[in-house]
Amino acid sequence: MDSINILTKYLAVLSKVYTLTAQNKIKWEQTASPDDFTAKLGEAYLISMSLEELPYNKTDYIFSIFDDKGQMLGVVSSIDHGKMEIAINDHDAGILETLMGTNMKTLITADVLRDLYNRARVKALGIEKKIGDLSNLLDDLEKGSF
Repeated sequence: MDSINILTKYLAVLSKVYTLTAQNKIKWEQTASPDDFTAKLGEAYLISMSLEELPYNKTDYIFSIFDDKGQMLGVVSSIDHGKMEIAINDHDAGILETLMGTNMKTLITADVLRDLYNRARVKALGIEKKIGDLSNLLDDLEKGSF
């Protein structure tokens, strides 16, 4: 049953990160890689959203959790249709499905991870403010006051 507890807690963390990101309560930052964004949570945890371009025009969105020593605690990949990369056997997966009333693959979809990635990107790069500033600049050009 331990793998079920870990898995349900991991899903709860991902859900909370998604919600708090939508509420602008998580400070995402860009890393040295233009497609990777991280947020430090407290002193002990780092979360990461990254994008990886794959062959055949596929894109993988990856959510990861790290501890303060850089040890990866878990990862979810959209290319696996939301399959968790936390060890869980078929028996426990069946129990989890019964407990949660849904199939694991429907809990975390590629769309959720893609949306979380895009929200993290917008926050980290300050895109909302920049687009607003650009819109104001264009308004000024229209009025001839630039």
